[in-house]
Amino acid sequence: MKKLPKSLRKYIRKEKARIKRDILSKQERSEFIDNLYKKFGFAYLENKKRAA
Repeated sequence: MKKLPKSLRKYIRKEKARIKRDILSKQERSEFIDNLYKKFGFAYLENKKRAA
């Protein structure tokens, strides 16, 4: 799997922190974070399923 550029990793990290701060429901949080990764075409869900 190829790494994302540093600027995108930084942006995603900040957005995840904002989402976790603003949204109380864990289900909504995971949906927002998944959508964030989908926005950049990152196969986050596939990797998440393999790890589980």
